[in-house]
Amino acid sequence: MKKMFALLLMVVVLVASFASCASEFTCDMCNKEVEGKKHTVTVEGEKADLCDDCYKLYKSLEGLMG
Repeated sequence: MKKMFALLLMVVVLVASFASCASEFTCDMCNKEVEGKKHTVTVEGEKADLCDDCYKLYKSLEGLMG
C-alpha cells in the first residue's frame, strides 16, 4: 500500500512539474494566446508581457532607438 501511495505521489508531482513548464499567457503586443516563455519588459513605466516574436521585434527597435 505504501508503494502505491508513493507511486501516485510521484505521478502527481511529475504532472504538476510539466504543467508549470508550459505557462500560457496573452502577449500584450500582438494579443495572441501564447504557450512558452514570457518576456516582461518595461515601456514608459508600464510592464508588458511579450511572446518570443514580439520580444525580438522589441529588442531590434530598442537597438535602433539607442
